[in-house]
Amino acid sequence: MKLSKNIFGVLILSATLSSLTGCPAETEIHLEEARAALDICNPTDSNTSTSCQTAIDAAKLVLDADSTNVEAAILSASGHLGLAHVDFLQFVGKLTDVESNSTGATTDLTQFQSLISTVETVNSKDGRTGTISLDELKTAIDVLNTSLTGKTNDTDLNKRGMFQLGAMQGLDTFIRPIKRTKVNATTKVVDPSDITSDDADFVKKNGQNSDNNLSSSGLSDSNTLKATREAFCRCTNLPLSLPYNEKCLRDLIRCELSTVGTEDTEQDYSGNAVVTGDRTADCAALKAVKDTAGYTTCKSSGS
Repeated sequence: MKLSKNIFGVLILSATLSSLTGCPAETEIHLEEARAALDICNPTDSNTSTSCQTAIDAAKLVLDADSTNVEAAILSASGHLGLAHVDFLQFVGKLTDVESNSTGATTDLTQFQSLISTVETVNSKDGRTGTISLDELKTAIDVLNTSLTGKTNDTDLNKRGMFQLGAMQGLDTFIRPIKRTKVNATTKVVDPSDITSDDADFVKKNGQNSDNNLSSSGLSDSNTLKATREAFCRCTNLPLSLPYNEKCLRDLIRCELSTVGTEDTEQDYSGNAVVTGDRTADCAALKAVKDTAGYTTCKSSGS
């Protein structure tokens, strides 16, 4: 998949075309300033962060007057993605790839872990700051979600907004738990203890809303839709009728991302009433969720 160096090109073009419907003069001035700044804003180069912030500030002037302005929200969210150091097209492309290539040890989570590591390493060269910001990613999601609340997919602009929002929400379901996880540089032990109940709730909400928004945008690529459902479908179809919670999310990380295989789970998934020292059985049961009818139905339909 060949990716554009300027991740916002498609979004800016879409926003520009939508402006032809007509805007008050002052609003259009602010929107044009945001578009011009986004043309410079590059999430892979922190030296352009000032331009990303300029786009956010210009779009905010429009949103302050009308929080439902979808074009301004798209521009603002794109600026926050720039500050988050998330290359939209690169990561969205990965959503399609992971579902097609997720076999054996190469799971959705391991593929995203590798991508995040590579992206942050490359983007941090030459004194740049390339670390992905979860706060900026969340802000990008929130600002676009606010503008689209209560709207339908009756216009092309709304559909574009729904696609961007759904894709960002889908990306967050992978990026957030992986970024919350620490890996000991010496022992390689995986520690996802920083994943909180709030993180788990946000991941669950994003998993569900991503599916709705991508479908409403008209996306017909089933691989992308299935990939965004991964964590939600795994943790809502657990053995022993265990509920979705942060413990499951942390255990998914332990079972899927560990290369040393020493991290015990927090919950008993095998049904033998043993947790400590029973990692092999519990991880096997957690991974076996992928073989259940409930998981298959969830991945296919989102419910």
